[in-house]
Amino acid sequence: MKAAASAQMNLMPALVEAARVHASEGEIVESLQRVFGTYTESPVF
Repeated sequence: MKAAASAQMNLMPALVEAARVHASEGEIVESLQRVFGTYTESPVF
């Protein structure tokens, strides 16, 4: 996941492979957060 995300490749094949090997959702999200960071929405009123 990290290699595909770092290289700006299509993430779908990597996501399918991660699911195929039973990676948890937390493991997948953590690997993507390391590359892209964490999104925090700015509240607008």
